[in-house]
Amino acid sequence: MNLEIPSRPLLHAQLCCSGETHAVSVLIDSGANANLRDMTLASKLGIGREALMGRIHATALDGRLLCQRPPEAFGKP
Repeated sequence: MNLEIPSRPLLHAQLCCSGETHAVSVLIDSGANANLRDMTLASKLGIGREALMGRIHATALDGRLLCQRPPEAFGKP
């Protein structure tokens, strides 16, 4: 029996919005500083976007830089 916990546990869910149901995968991070979603899903749901004022830096708990993306990498609002 494998009792190892996955490093990135994803949950599968149904998102209901305006009478439509969408199958989504979600990662719940209780320590996150932001809520992120896929731009394609946001467009389908009619959810607006905000312009980013600078680069996005993602770091691990040990402070190591995981990725760095310029605002244009996330699309234009």
